[in-house]
Amino acid sequence: MEIRVPHQVIYQTTGESSIDDVIVSLMGTRAAVREAGQLLEACFDGLKVETSTAQVRSITQESPLREVFFVSLMVGFQDGLETEIPEVLEKLFESQIPDQYDTIVTVCTLVILFYGADFLYRKYLKATETASVSKQLDGLISELSSLTGRSEDAIRAILKERYKGRRLVDLGRATANFFRPSKKQGNAAVKVGNTDVASSTVAEIPADFSDAAAKPEPTSESMEDVLIEVHAQDVDYANRGWAAVIPSVSSDRVRMKVFPPIKLEDVYNRGTLRGDIILISETVGDEVRPVECHLVRLYDDA
Repeated sequence: MEIRVPHQVIYQTTGESSIDDVIVSLMGTRAAVREAGQLLEACFDGLKVETSTAQVRSITQESPLREVFFVSLMVGFQDGLETEIPEVLEKLFESQIPDQYDTIVTVCTLVILFYGADFLYRKYLKATETASVSKQLDGLISELSSLTGRSEDAIRAILKERYKGRRLVDLGRATANFFRPSKKQGNAAVKVGNTDVASSTVAEIPADFSDAAAKPEPTSESMEDVLIEVHAQDVDYANRGWAAVIPSVSSDRVRMKVFPPIKLEDVYNRGTLRGDIILISETVGDEVRPVECHLVRLYDDA
């Protein structure tokens, strides 16, 4: 079954936007709408959103920049669900939906965009305090919760599970692309459907995006009394030339550093050790991989 719903974005710009900025913003919308379909599916048991695409109806490049879309969703249901379709989905199946009607698809799209914006805000600005971006995300999640009947905690869990590693980085890029016309014109306010995004909120979203800046930081974990297989060693240096495998974690070989009060001669020429370590891991794509271990305590038995 195909559902077509209206979706509109108005950038409150005061001058003409460049073609490049318009193209980039359309790429951001396309990515956000695709992800919105997946979020919609996750909010309703038995609903299957096979595709979710944004189809351009019109673009007005003069002040303000206005982009009008139809969002087309191909949906299916598990057997028997058609007779128990929630009211909010019944509205999606109506043949005529006014352009000014804020559909659940628009709300899902905004949740996706502001989840990406919150990631960018915290990553680039190294901020932990609540900001306008975070407050708007909270409000959108609350609205989606009311529409779907899913708890806010459940929606946050869906987002956290789906967006991590490479996928979270890609979402950050899509968000930066979406807001580019506003960033290029003094953080101009944006209106998505009936939802206003103030200039002060747009200002909190970084203007530029790079994979290097968005790379997730390494994580550390203390582990006690673990088996360590020594694969390389250097009696002259504690912080280089050592490598090990931690079988209880992974078969991958990682760098090892030896910290006082452990003496290098106490571990040299030993194939296996038991000790306390600090394991350093990095996010690569969607995977968390160990890359380094710090040996901080040595046990007599091995």
